[in-house]
Amino acid sequence: MDNPLPANFVPSAEIGLELARTTCGTCHGLQGDGIIRDKEGNPRLNKAGEPMSMGPTFPRLAGQHPEYILQQLRSLQISHMDPERAKKEGIYRVEVQMMPYVSMPMMGGKMLDSEMAAHIAAWFSSQKPVLADAAKTPSNEFETRIDYLYRGGDVNRNIPACSSCHSPSGMGNGPAKYPMIAGQYAQYTEKQLFAFKNSRAEKAVRSNDPERMMRDIAERLTDEEIKGLAKYIETLQIKRPTIRQANN
Repeated sequence: MDNPLPANFVPSAEIGLELARTTCGTCHGLQGDGIIRDKEGNPRLNKAGEPMSMGPTFPRLAGQHPEYILQQLRSLQISHMDPERAKKEGIYRVEVQMMPYVSMPMMGGKMLDSEMAAHIAAWFSSQKPVLADAAKTPSNEFETRIDYLYRGGDVNRNIPACSSCHSPSGMGNGPAKYPMIAGQYAQYTEKQLFAFKNSRAEKAVRSNDPERMMRDIAERLTDEEIKGLAKYIETLQIKRPTIRQANN
């Protein structure tokens, strides 16, 4: 993905959809919502009549900022193909399940390149985010502390508010490449926060945050706070127009 995008390049959600059908959609769900669907795009139901989910191993991508998706795909590709370069450039991130998709010819015999990635990002970013039915109100002292930690941080421990980058609603900031986190699986968010916290370990898997921003914050959080924030983030709600209907 070192190849620059051509001048006046316009990513296509339609092309991204076709690429997602045979690659990304297998794990993230064709619409990036983690839901298993049939060829017509209808959710497959379990015995209880509920949509079948891929589970929290794979993050929800629906509505995610295209800038962030592109950044992470490049980071993953270089990290799996040339880890020393990735570490030197400060973009190291390893996800074993992503290795075949970013480092081997998969898409029509071609390696993932910048144009393919841009089309894929256009598709998933146009989908409707998966959000909680209702915002969760803190019900005890710990949840109240987590709510304040997200919105106000902790000055005494030099922990900035999560909302300062990811916004109060969890919408994030696309141009700054701060991801949308609202509605993300709690288990996935927890895993990523612990990956940042343990970045100094011998077998660290993630250090692709500029200026150690997330690593420094995660190291100052307790394990309980990380778990609490992950659950809190999953309940955040945002309102954002859908660019393209997800079931096409």
